[in-house]
Amino acid sequence: FGTTGSGICDLSRIGLAPLGQLIRFGDPALNVFLYIPLGAAIGMASRSRYRILLAVGAAALPFAIEGTQLVVTWLDRACQSSDVSDNLTGLVIGALIGWLVLFGLEGSGPA
Repeated sequence: FGTTGSGICDLSRIGLAPLGQLIRFGDPALNVFLYIPLGAAIGMASRSRYRILLAVGAAALPFAIEGTQLVVTWLDRACQSSDVSDNLTGLVIGALIGWLVLFGLEGSGPA
């Protein structure tokens, strides 16, 4: 069930990883941290419709990756719903950080 290259997706966790898994060096933490820079870049992007398209594309990326791992079994990779959740968590955290940085930079201009 959901093993490497099985053509079956492991749906055992859908949603946020437990805090204990996020503070340890392991797959959940790495999957979150991997997407923080992308989210930050989106959060700091100039306001435009391209920013929305970039955000939609970034949110679709984890689904595309896991879908590919599910369908292309010869890659010998495991499809896991937890990876999608962790990637989206990192994307949101990064976007919030980027938005806060952008907001701080806009508010710190000359008086």
